[in-house]
Parts: sequence; structure tokens; C-alpha cells
Amino acid sequence: MSSSSTLLLAVLGVAACSQGAEPSANPANTEPSQLDRISRDSVEYSEIHAGEVSLREIGLCELVEGYDAGAGLYRVGKIVGVSEASGPATYVELELLEAWSANAPGSPTVRVDGGPSADFKATTASSIDARKGEEIGALLAAPTPVSNNFYRLFAHGVFHDVGAGFTNGQLFSQAPVSAAALGAFIGAAIAKAGREDCPDQRPEHPPMPDAPEGDIQIVGPEIEGQ
Repeated sequence: MSSSSTLLLAVLGVAACSQGAEPSANPANTEPSQLDRISRDSVEYSEIHAGEVSLREIGLCELVEGYDAGAGLYRVGKIVGVSEASGPATYVELELLEAWSANAPGSPTVRVDGGPSADFKATTASSIDARKGEEIGALLAAPTPVSNNFYRLFAHGVFHDVGAGFTNGQLFSQAPVSAAALGAFIGAAIAKAGREDCPDQRPEHPPMPDAPEGDIQIVGPEIEGQ
């Protein structure tokens, strides 16, 4: 790649930042890693953000059955966005800090949806939130040809430290737990995944306020026709 092309990518990386993702000083992928398998026409971000989406509620036992390619506490490393033929994508390097399953990979690179446009002038929202250097609890999904044989990571499988502890926005949302406790919950669920006695954890909801006297408080789904 010529020096003029490298400069152009740097400028376009700044343009991508204005759409909600923040590139670092070096937009090109230059370090030897699994990321060498992807295009050199890429932009490096310091963080990525998911769009506003409504996720189906999933309990812990269902979660560990669906995302069974390894679980653990990871540190987020390099985050690289690429415009691929199938659409924008982002690759995130992870470093294992604590294994919560026997098959937790030590240094996986995961592929998530969202990333730079073909001209690098805009960035579409990612399917997860991630910030370089942060520690996350992660439940990985197995590589597929669609993910270019990289591990996959989805919003349900990412637990962020919100200060008081870890939550994926559904599980432990009202009472976040420590990394050690989260690992224990996940490990126990993995040990009995698919069994009726799997120790499940269900999505939590904020408590409803007390209804003023004389008012009717409706709890539960609306019934069609009423």
C-alpha cells in the first residue's frame, strides 16, 4: 500500500468516527495476528457501540446451550472494522483472563456485524458494545463460514462491568455480580446444560412502582380484543 493510500485510510477513519465509532491513531491493521486473514483496507476503533434494539429475553441455561464455544473473563484488545462483500463487519481480539469453561480459547478473535461503509465515510452500529482495554464476561459462539471462520459474539453473550458488577442487560441487571460470581453461575449452568435441573437465572426487571390508591395496576401482557 502506498503512503498516499495509507494517508487516505487515516482520513477516512476519522470520518467513520463522526458516525459513532472512534478510530485510534493507526487505522491500518499492521500487527501480526489472526486479523492478518482479513482485508488490509480496514480502520481501527477504540470502541464500538450497538444500536438500539429490543432483544428477546433469554435465561442463562438457554444462553449457555446456544453459545457453547467457550466462556470466560476476557480483556478487549484490537478492534478493527472492515467493509466486506457481505457488508460491514468488525473484528475484536480478546485475551483470556479467567476461564469459565474447559473450552475457553486463550486469544480468540471474534467477528461481529456492523462497521465501516465501503467508502469508509460512515459506520453502521455494531451488534455489541466493546471498548479497547475493558474486561468483559463473554460467551462465544462457534466459528462458521459466514463469520469467515472466526468466533462469533452477540449482545446476549457479553457481560459488561457497570460499576457494581457484571450484567448483560438482562441477567443480573438489577443486582450485578462480581466476575467470580458470574463465572460460578455460568460454570454451574454449563455443567448441567440441557438438563431439567440446570440452575437457571432469569432476566430481571426493575420493580414496578406502587399504584396510587384507587388506580388499577395491570401486570402482564395485554389480551387481544380487550
